[in-house]
Amino acid sequence: LCLNVAGLPSIDYITGGEDKNVLANQADIGRFVEAGGFDIFATQEDFGYHSSLKKTLAGFDYETQHTGGVPGGDGMNIYSKYPLYNETRIKWEKAYGVIANGADEMTPKGILYCVLDLGDGVLVDFYDIHADAYGDSGSREARRDNFRQLSELINSKGTDRPVIATGDFNTYFYDNEYDDGLSEYFLEGCGMKEAW
Repeated sequence: LCLNVAGLPSIDYITGGEDKNVLANQADIGRFVEAGGFDIFATQEDFGYHSSLKKTLAGFDYETQHTGGVPGGDGMNIYSKYPLYNETRIKWEKAYGVIANGADEMTPKGILYCVLDLGDGVLVDFYDIHADAYGDSGSREARRDNFRQLSELINSKGTDRPVIATGDFNTYFYDNEYDDGLSEYFLEGCGMKEAW
């Protein structure tokens, strides 16, 4: 399962407004995942409410290191029932938007990579990403570069292990004209098959 858990602070809730209770929502998400019987759970925007989410994920014995909240943390984590190794985080080379246009430069969004050990000698290269957000030209250019960077990383591994690339791809315009490089970099460049 892959899910953007929307763990950003809710300003309206903090100031007494009508917005959602992000803290309670994280616990609800954790209970949903725990009850769903999932083996691997990749997150994005798992920021300042990490402990609320984590405490309801009792069945996951392995997890990546939490990097903290905004602005220092990247919000990506992997919870797994299988051992995971070689955790590596790579920041995007290109991002667009400090306050507006998705505020992508406020956190070190990028790639979280690890190797999952499914047992019986089966190892999987696993990637969790959070791509640049929004549909303006600067964001789309950055997102295209994100996909190029991820594709180059996948191809650089040179292994014959299965590969899973998941995450929040922020693909607002997923069609032939506006796929922001997904077809070029993943389907053609990496030989990936899309789950969509």
